[in-house]
Amino acid sequence: MWFIFAISNALAESFKDVFGKKGADRFDACTRAWAQHLFAACLLLPLAAVVVGAPSFDRTFWMAATGSLAINTVTSILYMRALALSPLSLVAPIVTLTPVFLLITSPLINRESPSLMGIIGVLVSVAGAYFLNAGERTHGWFAPFKALVKDRGSRAMLLVALMWSVSAPLDKIAVQHSSALWYTATINVMLALVLLPLVIRGGRIRHVMTASGLRTLCPIGIMSGISVAFQMTALSMTLVPYVIGVKRTSGLFGIIWGKLLFKETKIRERLLGALIIVIGAIFILWATA
Repeated sequence: MWFIFAISNALAESFKDVFGKKGADRFDACTRAWAQHLFAACLLLPLAAVVVGAPSFDRTFWMAATGSLAINTVTSILYMRALALSPLSLVAPIVTLTPVFLLITSPLINRESPSLMGIIGVLVSVAGAYFLNAGERTHGWFAPFKALVKDRGSRAMLLVALMWSVSAPLDKIAVQHSSALWYTATINVMLALVLLPLVIRGGRIRHVMTASGLRTLCPIGIMSGISVAFQMTALSMTLVPYVIGVKRTSGLFGIIWGKLLFKETKIRERLLGALIIVIGAIFILWATA
């Protein structure tokens, strides 16, 4: 049963990316990021209240949450910008590289040292990143890596993956001092509040609060909230590495939607690359379990 919730988590995550990319035709990255957190909070707050009950936050929770807020304010905008700049099939799998960077940041923040399996996972994931642009090998063996860094959307998503590797250990601390549902609900509220002045200052709020604007932006946040709800349910049923490993398949779904919905090309090599990255991520997550 846990697998159904975990794969539903991955599907909802991939649909969030689809709606985020579609919304780029009408709204800038900041507005889409704000809408994601606002409407996700609208779903998660009542869910946390019903499932968990009254919240309990201590000083450590607020310190960790504030640190994560500072990082995720930037990553939220970068993520939506990456979706607008580059093909979904290219940028969606890149966030699965976060566990690679976590092997560097976790020892520094949470004092968790990498094992041999974790190191193997890093090498496998890097190989997967190489194959995302395998067609560039005709320009030299290192051309796929150069193409990945040269592409503006890929560069933004790589930065997101790196920054998430710093915020993830902080998220873990915050969850340990509250609950997973209350933390995700609270951080979404905080992000929506921080991003709101940027949306208002840009004069875009009046376009958001229209029927067509809400139809475009609501699904981004709703899918984000549903994704978290499925993930928390799956985590209550089995081990964390199993759930997160299945969640990483969202990158694979993103490649499929890129082909079907946005008529993107180079799908075969990107599917291979994403699959290899997912395998590497599973190795790393299992090593850190």
